[in-house]
Amino acid sequence: MGGDGSPGMQGHDDSAARVCIDFGTAASKASLCLPERDDVSAGELVYPLQIGAVVDEPSPYLVQSALLFDRDHDRVFFGGRAMARARSGETTSVPLVSFKTFLAARDLNNTLTSRLLRTIDITGRFQQRDALVLYTAFLTRLVERAVLSDQRLAPRLLTRPRRFAYPRWRPGSAANVYLAGVFDQAAAIAESLGDALLDPAGLELAAAGAALDAARTRPGDGRMEGAVFEARAAAECHLAFGGETPEHVLVFDMGAGTTDITAVRRTPIGYKRHAWQEIEGLRATMALACDEVDRLMIARFIERAGAKRSKAALDRFWRRLSLHSRPLKEALFRDGYCEAEFEGRMITLRSQDLFKDRTFVRFQRALAAAYQDALSRVAQAAAEDGANAIGVILAGGGSKLTFIQQMALHTRPSVSRIRRIDLRPVVPAWAQGEDFDDGFRDIFPQVAISIGGAVAAMTPMEFTL
Repeated sequence: MGGDGSPGMQGHDDSAARVCIDFGTAASKASLCLPERDDVSAGELVYPLQIGAVVDEPSPYLVQSALLFDRDHDRVFFGGRAMARARSGETTSVPLVSFKTFLAARDLNNTLTSRLLRTIDITGRFQQRDALVLYTAFLTRLVERAVLSDQRLAPRLLTRPRRFAYPRWRPGSAANVYLAGVFDQAAAIAESLGDALLDPAGLELAAAGAALDAARTRPGDGRMEGAVFEARAAAECHLAFGGETPEHVLVFDMGAGTTDITAVRRTPIGYKRHAWQEIEGLRATMALACDEVDRLMIARFIERAGAKRSKAALDRFWRRLSLHSRPLKEALFRDGYCEAEFEGRMITLRSQDLFKDRTFVRFQRALAAAYQDALSRVAQAAAEDGANAIGVILAGGGSKLTFIQQMALHTRPSVSRIRRIDLRPVVPAWAQGEDFDDGFRDIFPQVAISIGGAVAAMTPMEFTL
């Protein structure tokens, strides 16, 4: 990727380069981007960082959003290693996953100062904020290693301001400032512990506690510039290098933990980076997302295991299914079925079993109703501006699910003036070019948020950190 135009090495001005971190519910990502230029291709401006490669994750661009306080061995594990440790049966501790559930809380201070569940931290010592700070320190170190190991990137890029993508709260809120403090403490821990955060054998629990204590009194500089709403970041990623598109575009971003909706309108401002602005009143976030499919799938497995089985056996089965839910779901939608072993017998779940489930039907209908409402509202805004076409961007890991694709293909707005809907490809043409490998194209919908967050033109309300 990037050709010969390495940032800061072949004449590029890298002063406006930004890194954006996305705490995905399933996996975390980070991208480094330079502002859009007419004379430079996307491959020379977009650098999805291979943070997963640093710690041997299955995808070089993704790191599983997980942390494990292994009290049986007094170690802390991060990412895929945390999940592997939990699945191994060598610990009784339960991994903490989906950090976005912290970030989406309405009262962030109350949520982060609460103690972790005893199943996650049996000692009762750590707050949810401590877990987020440690995981952010882990990501901070991964970003540093990924930039330094990429020969196309100049080390000085690590001194540029950074951003993060957020799910629910409004720009300019106190939550953005609060999260900047998390990144400052994480920076201090990343500096003090360095590669100990990446040790395959885990980080010593005592070292983690000591680093947290020190960071509270002597935080570092997280270099946080601001936060970008996830759906807006998705729009920026698709539109920044996307060529011609209608003047009004709906974004439907279905991730693992949340589904975010927004809409943007092209503006007559000449500078290209500022050519898109959000349409007021169309931003929304729903808790209905891919994790709901996981829960429904697990419920069907438990139901088929048999109600007469012991509670302890069913609890063990539930925990094993929870730890393996994502590969099971992938198999279900890829192959039409998935299987799990319970007490010596295989239980099979087929896709049609899920699609006929009443709760799943209600889930689909709720998503479809939200999509229909948003589509009609952006169509109305377009019609009032005299337009007869709108665009639609499907983003996030859920964008590839068949029922989401069908929903977008067959839903029409209740506005007669709109005669055409331009459904943008889930993976745009520029991301399928020779500058990017097949591994990147396969996971583009998940990485798009971090790319868009890094290239977005920040609004005054977002410069609050």
